[in-house]
Amino acid sequence: MMALKMKLVISSIIFVACKSYLLLTGIGEVVMKTFQNMVEAKLLQRVQLPATDLEIEVNKYVLPPIGGIQYRRKRSVEPSETDEGPSKKKHKGEDGSASDHAPDTGIFWCVNFAWFHHHLRDEAIVKAVATKIDPSSGNVMRAALNASTVVTDDGLYNTKEVSSVEVSRALSTDVNIPPEELEQYLTLLTDHKVKMLHRCGDNAGGVYSINYQKLDEILCQSAIECIVREKFGSKSYRIFRLLLMKRSLEQKQVADLAMIPTKEVKAILYSLVAEKYAVLQEIPRSGDSGSSKAVYLFSVNLQRLARSLLDQCYKALGNMMTRRIEHVADNRVLLDKFNEHECKKNQLLHREQPPSQEELDEVEEMMTDLEKKDAEKCQDIIAKLEFAELQLDETIMFLSNYANSWTV
Repeated sequence: MMALKMKLVISSIIFVACKSYLLLTGIGEVVMKTFQNMVEAKLLQRVQLPATDLEIEVNKYVLPPIGGIQYRRKRSVEPSETDEGPSKKKHKGEDGSASDHAPDTGIFWCVNFAWFHHHLRDEAIVKAVATKIDPSSGNVMRAALNASTVVTDDGLYNTKEVSSVEVSRALSTDVNIPPEELEQYLTLLTDHKVKMLHRCGDNAGGVYSINYQKLDEILCQSAIECIVREKFGSKSYRIFRLLLMKRSLEQKQVADLAMIPTKEVKAILYSLVAEKYAVLQEIPRSGDSGSSKAVYLFSVNLQRLARSLLDQCYKALGNMMTRRIEHVADNRVLLDKFNEHECKKNQLLHREQPPSQEELDEVEEMMTDLEKKDAEKCQDIIAKLEFAELQLDETIMFLSNYANSWTV
């Protein structure tokens, strides 16, 4: 936990340094406006330095008074003989007195991960609803999610019951759904087999609540189905979905419903059991526990499977991160040389005066064609690893949300 805090603080320091550079380069107003919007949306929050043992309660979403400061480029001025030393520009404090420090000195910021996770989950829910039903249902679901979310002072979120009038007000301006159709969509989401919404009352045109536990289950189930399809194939994917829908089935029932030969179904089922994606349960037909008088049922324990896959995903994510870090370290010299080459080339191409052919040839001679190919190949590998990490991180979010929803 301490390592995570230090990482956040270091990231905040880097962000502040980049912010100062952008302010000096003339686009500070745009950056500060964007930064202010993210703080108001509670996507960024102030963080307390871990070096201080004294716990002081601070409002995490109050911006320092830095709007009136004029940031200019530093100029090297030769000190005159009468000057005692180089002049230092001082900022005026709130009381009008001069101060050597900027108003935001000692204030650091970090990402509000809980709020970002909430947004990412809502986007996944809207995408799933639009895929299962239609895009209009996805728009109605998005409006219901936005209307039901209440942000607390500490940056976390709670959910509340919403009426159809509140859902109508939360619809995007580019979405035109009449009140009659909106009521039909809300009823469709309520009566759907997934039970995405729950009708709590009839006042104000109907009061609804979001069934987050069921939605987390759907997202987790969809992620696991993708894993099964990629790992075992389409036929195993079909059998796995049958077990999820029918809860418990015998081998012959699976073969009949999936329309796959019995011999092949047997191999697939026992392969799923061996990998712990399915569970085999023996049920005696009578008091005798003999195998000839027992029924063997195959089923899926989604909760146990989600926790097992979550551990595997964490291990895979750690391996990919280690592989990427080692790959960057092994090719550090080549990557730095390639970045320097690209930087100088872009500076020549984007300056006001067109570069001469001699300057372009000089830059091109910094690296051979073989070095460029190796650097591009290295960057391609790093990009693929980063993309795989992002995909795996999304799967981890779905699995952990479902596993935590059943935690007592």
